[in-house]
Amino acid sequence: MTPIREGLIWRGRLRYLQFGTVVLAGVLIGRLGYLQIVQHDKYQAQAAEEHTRKYQIPSTRGEIYAYDGSTVVPLVLNQTMHLLYVDPRYVDDRDGVAAKLAEVTGAKAADYRSRIDKGIEYAILERRISNDIATKVRELGIKALD
Repeated sequence: MTPIREGLIWRGRLRYLQFGTVVLAGVLIGRLGYLQIVQHDKYQAQAAEEHTRKYQIPSTRGEIYAYDGSTVVPLVLNQTMHLLYVDPRYVDDRDGVAAKLAEVTGAKAADYRSRIDKGIEYAILERRISNDIATKVRELGIKALD
């Protein structure tokens, strides 16, 4: 084989190799474009889901005890307390609501009525009510209470 013919064969092979490289690069660029442009929302949602997980970690306070002589006496205990409030915009019968709450909580109906009248968007009626009273208040079924 002559050197000229051998050079032409190598040039042909190089062109096939160049063509194959360009086609492979085109396929890779097309695939990257598809993933980054067309599938962008899918992968962005998947990444956001992986990075934002919500865990609710229940926390409880420890109880504190002290010695009174030789006996252990609790100083601080865990007790869940509730906030009783009302949205005055949704209360039609303010006297009736105040009277019902006064029966359950043992406070004065006039105090509740004045707090309801003062509130614009919400009025705090009682702070730190026990679970028993909160359950009784829920059973009243007053829609404006939370």
